[in-house]
Amino acid sequence: MSSRTIEIFWDSISEVNVYKVDLMTIDDIVMEITYNDRLLKITEETEGWNDFTDRLEQRFPTIPNDWWQKVVQPAFATNFTTIYKKTT
Repeated sequence: MSSRTIEIFWDSISEVNVYKVDLMTIDDIVMEITYNDRLLKITEETEGWNDFTDRLEQRFPTIPNDWWQKVVQPAFATNFTTIYKKTT
């Protein structure tokens, strides 16, 4: 598995969406980060996920504290949730 580093400035993030993908025996949490009219998808399996989500919540305090629970429950549902949208 190859990995690459992408540098994204916090101020360039315009939207963050999170949802769940049913992989039959497990679910995978996916985060879509929109920045500079581009889209980056990461999953909970991405190296550094926990550190990144911690920093994301610190940087954007309007992100609901319960976003994780809203996405993981109920099981087998996509639960698409916008957790951050930049206001102009």
